[in-house]
Amino acid sequence: MLEFAGSDGILRNPSRPSDMPGTLVALLDRAARHAPDRPFVIETAPARPDAVARATTYAEARHAAHRIAANLAATTPPGAVVVALPPGVDHLLLTLAAYVAGRPVVPVSPAVFEHDDEVRLRLLRAVGPGLVAVPSGRCVPAAERLDAPVFAATTPEGPAAPLATLLAADADTGAVPPRPPDPASVCKLLLTSGSTGVPKAVAQTHRMLTANQGMLAALLPEACAGPPVVVDWLPWSHTFGGNHDLHLVLAHAGTLVVDEGPARDPDLSRRLRRLSAFRPTAIFDVPRVFDRLVASWEQATDDAARALSRAEVVFYAGASLSADTFDRLRRLLARHGPPGAFVSCGYGATETGPLVTAVPAALARTRKDPRGIGIPAPGASVRLARADAGTELWVSSPAVAPYYVGPDGTRAPVADVDGWFHTGDAGSLLDPADVAAGLRIDGRLAENFKLATGTWVPVAAVRERLAAALGPQVRHVVLVGPDAPFLAALLFVDGDPAPGLVRRVRDVLTHLAADGGGSSRIVRAAALVARALDPAAGEITEKGSVHEARVRTRCADLVAALYDGTRTATVPIVRVDDPQSST
Repeated sequence: MLEFAGSDGILRNPSRPSDMPGTLVALLDRAARHAPDRPFVIETAPARPDAVARATTYAEARHAAHRIAANLAATTPPGAVVVALPPGVDHLLLTLAAYVAGRPVVPVSPAVFEHDDEVRLRLLRAVGPGLVAVPSGRCVPAAERLDAPVFAATTPEGPAAPLATLLAADADTGAVPPRPPDPASVCKLLLTSGSTGVPKAVAQTHRMLTANQGMLAALLPEACAGPPVVVDWLPWSHTFGGNHDLHLVLAHAGTLVVDEGPARDPDLSRRLRRLSAFRPTAIFDVPRVFDRLVASWEQATDDAARALSRAEVVFYAGASLSADTFDRLRRLLARHGPPGAFVSCGYGATETGPLVTAVPAALARTRKDPRGIGIPAPGASVRLARADAGTELWVSSPAVAPYYVGPDGTRAPVADVDGWFHTGDAGSLLDPADVAAGLRIDGRLAENFKLATGTWVPVAAVRERLAAALGPQVRHVVLVGPDAPFLAALLFVDGDPAPGLVRRVRDVLTHLAADGGGSSRIVRAAALVARALDPAAGEITEKGSVHEARVRTRCADLVAALYDGTRTATVPIVRVDDPQSST
C-alpha cells in the first residue's frame, strides 16, 4: 500500500526490496555457483544475427574477471578503468575485472575519442584513469591525451597495446588476489549526457546498484523470472543498458544477447531477427524503437509470435510512448505473448541506479494512459516539490548515488542535506483523485522556457499534445520560442511534406489555438522539416532522446524565419493567424 503525505507532496512505497548481496562481485560469485555453464553474454555476427558468434558463461566470466584483475594490478597504474568498447564480451570482462579489482569502471561512448570530445576528455582526466580501452586505432590519439596506458581492440597505433594482451585470461602474473570490495566503495563512474548542463561523472557504489536490483525484483518480479533472457542494444555507457539491464541479468543469472542498435541497424532488421531467434523473457527499449518494432510486427505476424512468445514484460523508458503505439503494442502482446504478459514502463536517472518508479503488473493490466511512470519502487520515496518552472520530482532511496565528480575534479553531493536528490524533472500525480495510479513526467524543468511575456512554457505537455494531434506522420516535435513573442515549433517529417499534411498541420494548430490555454500553450507557427534528426550531430542522444537545444541551434535560420515572416520554398511554414501561409 502506498503512503501519500499530501501536505508534503511525498509518495512513498513502504514495502521491502528483495534481498540482494552487497556487491556486484558477490552477485557474480552467486551466479557462477548456481549456473556455471549458462551463457552470461552472447554476441552474434551481423551476417548471422540469429546465431551465436561468441559467448561467455558465468563460470568463464568469473574466472576471466579474476585473472584480468590480476593483470590490471601487475601491468597498469592504479586508477579508473575507462572502457570505450561497444557492449559485448570484452566490455563485460573488463567491467567485471574492475569490480573485482576494486577500481571504478568508466564506460563511455567510443564517439568521445572518435570525435575528440574535449569536454568529456577533460572530465575523464579528472576521474584519474589508470587505463583506457578503445575499439580501434582511430580512437588512440585522443585516448593518449588521458596520460594512461591505452589498449585497442583492433589495429592499435603508436604506443597503444593490443587489448588481447590485457584480456589474456590465463596469464600468470603472480599478483596477490584482491580483497572482496566494500559495498560502500565506488565501482562505477557514469557520465551524464550534459544535454541540460555541463557533463558530470556520477559515482556509483556496489551497495546502491545491488539495492536497486532488489527494488526492481520486488516491484517487477516478472521481468526477473525465467531466468531472464534479454536481447539488448542499449549502450552500457548509460544507466538503462549498463545498470538496469546488465545487472538485472547478472542478479538473476540470466542471459543477455547483445544487439547493435538503430545506429548500426537502421532498419532494425537484425534486431527483429534476434528477437525472433532468442525469444526474450523481457523486452526493454525506448519508445522510438518500439514505434518501429510494432509496425514491423503487425506486418510480420510470425516474427511477432516468436519474439513475444516468452515476453512476460515489455518495458519502455526514457520517454513516453504514444497512445497509438501503446494500444497497438498491448494488442500484439495479448495476441502473441504468454498469459498475463503486460506492457510496463519506468522512470529513473543515472543518479538513482537507475530505477525509481515502474508500473507493476496489477496497475499495468488496468491502465489506459501510457504517460504514467508507475509507483515508487519498494524503499523509494518521491516528493513533488514546487519550483519556478513547475513541480519537480525529488527522490529518496537506497540507490541514490553519493557524489558527482566535476571537470575540475571537485566532488559535490548528489542529494541535499535531507537526503533528497533533485532530479530536474517536472512531474505530477497521473490522477490527483487516485494516488494508486502513480506518477507522470511533465518533462525537464531545464527545457521549459519563458516567452517574452514572462510566461513559462510547459514544454513536455505542449509537445505531447501537439504530437498526439498530428499523428505518426510527424516524427519529432521541437518547440522554439525562448524570449520570443509567441510559441512556435519545428516538425520533423518523413519525406517532402505533401499539401495534405500542410493543411492538416494548419487545421491542428487552429483547433488547438481555439481550445485556449493561453500563450504558453498555443503554437502560432510551425515549420515542416523534411529530414531525420541526426545522431552524429548530437540531435539524438545515445539514449534515443531528442537534444532540443542542439536542434534549435542547428536550425537557427529556420527558427528566425518562424518569427520574422521570412518564407522559403523548400520548408513550408504554417501560421494559424495567416491563412495565406506557405503551402
